[in-house]
Amino acid sequence: MPKYPTSLDDADSDAVSVTAGSTDTLPGPGYLRRAIIALEGKLGIGDTAPTSGDILVGDGAGSSAWEALTGQTSIAALLAREELQKATVVLSSAEILALQTTPITIVADPGDGFAIIAHRVLWDYDFDTGAYGVVSGTPAIELTDGTNVAASYTIAAVAADALENEDVLSHAILPSEALRAEINSGSVDTGAGTLAVTVWYTVEAV
Repeated sequence: MPKYPTSLDDADSDAVSVTAGSTDTLPGPGYLRRAIIALEGKLGIGDTAPTSGDILVGDGAGSSAWEALTGQTSIAALLAREELQKATVVLSSAEILALQTTPITIVADPGDGFAIIAHRVLWDYDFDTGAYGVVSGTPAIELTDGTNVAASYTIAAVAADALENEDVLSHAILPSEALRAEINSGSVDTGAGTLAVTVWYTVEAV
């Protein structure tokens, strides 16, 4: 019987030949007890045989599944899931003034079956010639999916450069929704400053 390593230090093992299309179970410790799948001359590790061209993707809960690639950017998107990512968008003065009616996407819709989990937000306000004036209410720029608010920044009457770091307690955005900046309460008029919004987030299966 072939010898399988039981640790990283025990690397001495014999080769195993697998017939294309067959499934053999590895003996040895639990972390090696996965199926070896050979399909059309290619090897993969998984629970079921893949379709040609699939890539194996973990679900973050100790299991994995084969998923089809749909384009050149798909590999990066698949590998990035559940890894901490960062997105930065600089909102211009014109965009800030229009946020009540025209939201700006910060993190794109992750696709069916996935949700954005925001972890931290950095608001970097660059004051210009005048503070934003309040037209009504208490205007605040919100990071939202349109229903849930992950974080917010009060933009009105800020008359100097400002840097504000905000932790978000793993706020889940609704599945298949983008994370965007918008003003939902009140409105602003004149103002010339810009706001850089940086979000650290993960994309997870739901």
